[in-house]
Amino acid sequence: VLEAIDMAAVASTPTPEEWARTPAAAALLDRCAARAGFPADRIPAAARMLHGSLRCPVRLGDLALERGFSSVGRSIAEMEFLYPIPEAWHGSPAAGAIAHSVGRGMVRGFVDLAFEHLGRTYILDWKSDVLPSWDAAEVERHVAANYSIQAAVYTLALARMLGVGSASDVAGRMGG
Repeated sequence: VLEAIDMAAVASTPTPEEWARTPAAAALLDRCAARAGFPADRIPAAARMLHGSLRCPVRLGDLALERGFSSVGRSIAEMEFLYPIPEAWHGSPAAGAIAHSVGRGMVRGFVDLAFEHLGRTYILDWKSDVLPSWDAAEVERHVAANYSIQAAVYTLALARMLGVGSASDVAGRMGG
């Protein structure tokens, strides 16, 4: 659902029930439920979870989205990238984000969501991990242990797509 959801439609409907009744949302929910073998009687609960999650206020560093991710400006879901594995001679300021030794080749992937907010571009990766606790320390530990390479690869992909050429470009154009 998150790959094809219309964020503006979520933002413009105050309740999950209203959103789920729109023809586009109903078709999307039904199609995705059928494809995944998800019981139809659980679609209303899924709609409430999706709508609430996308409209929940978000604060990450200096990013503040009072109406959640549904309120972002331009966005693209499942943004594909393909680039050569960075080598020292590439000289990209973001290339240093990947501190692992790799050989020659290509990196290909998909960013779940890229969006602009107040002139800066952000990347978002949806996760469905089950953790023993959701306190900040546990989440930070889990992310560092399991997703640091992915974050570096996605950061480099975004920097390449934006044509970032200096550290000041990173600070001014990339949000996180």
